[in-house]
Amino acid sequence: MKMKNRYKFKITDNKTQESKEMENMSFKRMLKSVLVTSPKFNGTIHYTNKKGNDVCHSIIEGKKIWL
Repeated sequence: MKMKNRYKFKITDNKTQESKEMENMSFKRMLKSVLVTSPKFNGTIHYTNKKGNDVCHSIIEGKKIWL
């Protein structure tokens, strides 16, 4: 039985300034799938969490940073 993807993520690459949308069950799983294709990813990830709040994470050199 296939599970329905819970969240839609908007991923923006800082180098090329292009953005794409990806669906996944969690932020952690989505980040792993992005880092498989480009391990040194620099960019931002936006999504709406389960409480309805907009969330933005910054990723530098493949690691989430705290601002």
